[in-house]
Amino acid sequence: MQLYKLLSQNLFFNLKFESRKRNVIRMGYINVYTGPMKCGKSQRIFNELKRQLIAGKNVKIFKPLLDNRAGDDIISTRSGNSIQAINIKDISELENYDADSYFIDEFQFLQGDVSTIDKMTAKGKKFYIAGLNLTSEKKVFGKMGDLLCIADNIEMMTSICEVCKCEEAVFTYFKGHKDTDIMVGDVEYIPVCRECYNRLITKNYKDISIKKSSTNNCNPAPFGKILVNDFKYQYHF
Repeated sequence: MQLYKLLSQNLFFNLKFESRKRNVIRMGYINVYTGPMKCGKSQRIFNELKRQLIAGKNVKIFKPLLDNRAGDDIISTRSGNSIQAINIKDISELENYDADSYFIDEFQFLQGDVSTIDKMTAKGKKFYIAGLNLTSEKKVFGKMGDLLCIADNIEMMTSICEVCKCEEAVFTYFKGHKDTDIMVGDVEYIPVCRECYNRLITKNYKDISIKKSSTNNCNPAPFGKILVNDFKYQYHF
């Protein structure tokens, strides 16, 4: 009889515990893909978006109103993928949309406070965000610094250096003169490695001759040319 009571109590406790578990809201998370221009950040968002759609999740895709390179409400990748997105100006506007997962491209152009995203993750919302971490002057770009501080997962991506062709481009260089701090563009910017970036900004844009160095991994492509500030620069072995 006592054994029966113990088993009954244990069964009741387990059922009650399972009921509580089902009512608990699981925390969301923030995944950030960042790095220089042309490193595949937007493509990473597309890959995850496809997975979420296959899983039948309710998703919403956003882009900054400021970025209209591919169209007013279009996100596109360099591999040819494109999708319609919701234009927003401020991070707080995300609260106006209900979804399981939120996808945001070019986050660096958004205004507002990242605390909005932090609060939404506490309600189980998931975020997949792509953006430049640095400006072409190597300064923190917009709210990206604040976002990285609260992110669960950060993927630091690299690109191919357009000067020496190494696979360690971590900076973005602007080929021209900036009239404002934030200047939306594409072909005006190139991804470069640390060594090439330093050479480009310290040579005063004159007769840049980049040679293979035995002390680093910077291996310039032979007889290449880049256009910077309307000057042609030769680099060779």
